[in-house]
Amino acid sequence: MDVSGYTFLTFLRGRWASVALAALALLAIGLVGLALGVSPDGCWLMVGVTAFFLAVGLAADYLRQRKFYRSLAAAARSAEEPAQLSAWIDEPDFPEGRIVFCLLDKTVAQATGQLAEARRQSQEYRDYVELWVHETKMPLAAAQLMTQRLEGEEGPEITRQLDWLKNQIDQALYYARSTSLTNDYVIRAVNLDAVCREAVKRNARLLIEQGVTPKVDVPEGTVVQSDEPWLQFILGQLLTNAAQYGAKNVTLSSKEVEAGTPRGHTRLEVRDDGWGIPAADVPRVFDRGFTGSNGRSRGNATGMGLYLIGMMALRMGLGIQLASEEGAGTRIILDFPHA
Repeated sequence: MDVSGYTFLTFLRGRWASVALAALALLAIGLVGLALGVSPDGCWLMVGVTAFFLAVGLAADYLRQRKFYRSLAAAARSAEEPAQLSAWIDEPDFPEGRIVFCLLDKTVAQATGQLAEARRQSQEYRDYVELWVHETKMPLAAAQLMTQRLEGEEGPEITRQLDWLKNQIDQALYYARSTSLTNDYVIRAVNLDAVCREAVKRNARLLIEQGVTPKVDVPEGTVVQSDEPWLQFILGQLLTNAAQYGAKNVTLSSKEVEAGTPRGHTRLEVRDDGWGIPAADVPRVFDRGFTGSNGRSRGNATGMGLYLIGMMALRMGLGIQLASEEGAGTRIILDFPHA
């Protein structure tokens, strides 16, 4: 409710019938006084005194209601969860307010129960996915070891398929964690150079098979504030995308921007020379499930990689930008605030 528009005139308009009857009553008092032989000055005095007390009563009622509506509006603006509304509002002492307060109290109780149930279901879903990932990774790791003993062309092809499956399982895990109502990350000081090199190492087999030459141009000792597992996942997805979409070179480089100022941040750029993204697809690349023309041409794209990257960057307070030109490659920029 916009209490700035709840003026005394608005209050009177809501009680136009009562105000009209009060005006008629004042007129009747004056006429009765004259009929009884009271002097005109005496009639005016009676009408004035009565009007004064009526006005005082209306003003007091208006101020009381305005206080309640202001507290209701403040609660709507400030309360982050439904359960906090009751801490902002006192039960009013006028009938309309009591009705509103009663309805609000019941709504808050219902919303609080629904929120608790949603949190419980979300936690159960997350626990299930994490257990499923754990159980799935064990036979997957065993299968990867078994493929090392295979000879011929089947071995490398099976290994590639298993690597793809592992990447999809990791996506499922991080998607479950990212949609949880609780924060599954810890922001702390992270060595950006070490994280970038570890990401390249973890994806080395895919990069080699696709003929991609990685380069890490991050100064040693560069420290950023981030969650290391989530950052590893983001960089792994970017490297995988580069390899799958025609890149032959991919560079991870960083620089300081506006260092020593409140707006200072470390900028990490992941640049590749792959197929690039058509201009029509660029605005939607971070949308959930959007594969674009490149993804549709490959046939097995899920459209979840960049969606998860965008969501994780948002959760960790990182700035993220994408620039791409079809046929010239793609640039992903991550900004790590110093504050």
